[in-house]
Amino acid sequence: NNFNMVVNPVIGEMSSWQVELRAKAAVLLRTMLVYLEDNATQHVQQLCLAFISASKDGAVVQQVGECCRLVGRFVRPGEWLGVLLDRLGPAHEANVRAGAVYVLAHCLTGASKDSMGNASVSESECGGEA
Repeated sequence: NNFNMVVNPVIGEMSSWQVELRAKAAVLLRTMLVYLEDNATQHVQQLCLAFISASKDGAVVQQVGECCRLVGRFVRPGEWLGVLLDRLGPAHEANVRAGAVYVLAHCLTGASKDSMGNASVSESECGGEA
C-alpha cells in the first residue's frame, strides 16, 4: 500500500493555512482509512497526534471525528489508548488535553465492545511509571 508515502503530506495539509486544502485533506484521510482498515495501526500515533491538533479546527472537525471512529473500529484499542491517555496528563496544555478527549471519545465510539474488553494499556503507556 502507498499510505506510507502519502500519510505525512496529507497530515501536513490538514494544518494548511487554506481552509479548502484542510477540508480536502481530512476527507482524503478518511477515505484512505476506510480502505486501510487495520493497516493504519503502524501510523496510529502519528494519526492521533494530527487528530488532536485538527480537532480544534471547525473546518475539519467533523471529518476528524469520522477518522477517529474509523481508527477506533479498525485499530486495536491498545494501540491508540496509550497515545491519547498520555495527552490527558497534566504535562500537556489544556488545548492538547481537550483535543485528546475529543479524539478519545470518537475512537471509543468506533470501537466494538469486544475490542474494548480485550484492551490493555500499561501504566507506562499512559505517562505513568511502570
